[in-house]
Amino acid sequence: MDCLDSASLNLILRLQLEDLEALQATVNKQSKNRDGEKPDFVAALDAYQDDLAGASQVLADRAMSQSIARAVRVDAETLRSLRAEEDQAARDRALALRLAGKANPDGVGNEVDTKTPALSEEMLTRLDGLWIGDADDMEYGAGSGHAGGASAPCSWPR
Repeated sequence: MDCLDSASLNLILRLQLEDLEALQATVNKQSKNRDGEKPDFVAALDAYQDDLAGASQVLADRAMSQSIARAVRVDAETLRSLRAEEDQAARDRALALRLAGKANPDGVGNEVDTKTPALSEEMLTRLDGLWIGDADDMEYGAGSGHAGGASAPCSWPR
């Protein structure tokens, strides 16, 4: 099966849920089971409903991860710039306090934050490498560094 875009997968899922609901309504009207027993067909419908709910959650998670990936990619340069400004402000404050002969009471600005990694192109490439899905869904264009524009294999959510 070829990879489908998110809109097609959502449509398929919605139609399957509608069919399931109609089938469950029919079964509930005609159901003549003993007390406490669930017919095999009803159990199968319940299992199918669980599978569809799982697929729905996978699609929602996929949409969220795509949104986060797009936001990080689009805002990467702004984030780098803001971090550089923050680092420079911290160094300036520490220098001003040293020149004034004052101790920095809270320790802020004494050292540039080296624990938080900078948002480098290498990190963005690693994040792109973690992405599993259709490259076209990412919508950040050819020169983005996303695996040479090649799409990763995709399949129906499990």
